[in-house]
Amino acid sequence: MLRTLRAPLALLAVAIFTALALPVAARADDRAFAQTAIEHVQALSRYERAVSRAMTSLPRRGPKAIPATRRAVRTGIREVGRTMTAIRALATEGEEATTAKAKLLELLAVEQRAYRTLDRGLAALKRGKAKTARTLVDRARRSLESITREAMDLGMTLGQIAAG
Repeated sequence: MLRTLRAPLALLAVAIFTALALPVAARADDRAFAQTAIEHVQALSRYERAVSRAMTSLPRRGPKAIPATRRAVRTGIREVGRTMTAIRALATEGEEATTAKAKLLELLAVEQRAYRTLDRGLAALKRGKAKTARTLVDRARRSLESITREAMDLGMTLGQIAAG
């Protein structure tokens, strides 16, 4: 009788161990996702600061700064796209990490649209359409401001996930 119970008990032990190990593996995947996402977003912040500096210097330097500012904005658009591609490729297991990933991708999409609007505004300014430029730049600014608080909350969530 002991031999006949040994195989089912061994299978039960393996099943319990697997069930207990699965959440640990999921947490490890989510931790790796969060750490990698944080690294990508930190790399992106370099380009965000460049756009911010270019936009700040625009009123002071005048129309001659428009081409350089547009280059900074276009680079920002490309880098946001690359960051989105990298984030999409990361695997998540837990519900919290999956939600954070979706939110991060949504915020990056809003940022990319805002940069595109900003680029259109700068193009209008270059053509001498001041009112259109002001409208588009204000729209982009409001859009970027609207995601700031959400981005800070998401950063806290990613930090908690990365800490384990």
